[in-house]
Amino acid sequence: MREAGISKPPKNILLHDDEDVEVTLSSDNEIGSCLLRVLGKHDTLADANTVAFAVSAAREEILPKLEQNIVHNQYLTKEMLFDGIKDTTQAAGPVKLTFYCPLVGQLDDGECDQYIEVGGGFLATYQDQIEQAPEMDDMA
Repeated sequence: MREAGISKPPKNILLHDDEDVEVTLSSDNEIGSCLLRVLGKHDTLADANTVAFAVSAAREEILPKLEQNIVHNQYLTKEMLFDGIKDTTQAAGPVKLTFYCPLVGQLDDGECDQYIEVGGGFLATYQDQIEQAPEMDDMA
């Protein structure tokens, strides 16, 4: 935007009746065109970006219902849209996330106050002893 001579941040650029910047929003698809309806007189360019991001980042399983609601004008404001995304997401059920964290341990060599790094395979053989050990402050 600076290259175009616009020094105002997006949160200060009104979509309608801005004194310094003329904003024209358009879309190349029906959903985007219908989304323009949720943006009001006092909304900013940053608000438009947030609306677009909220829809594009919605969970895939709620997209058909969300898109139908957008096309059928179920959301009159961006706040109603955000609430609709939240409610539809919650109704779709819990989100399952899977994290991969390799198990790595450091064992005291017992002699030189140095540690030997060991992997999950080694540590798994000592699982029962590790689980029964007193909790340590730096043990994840």
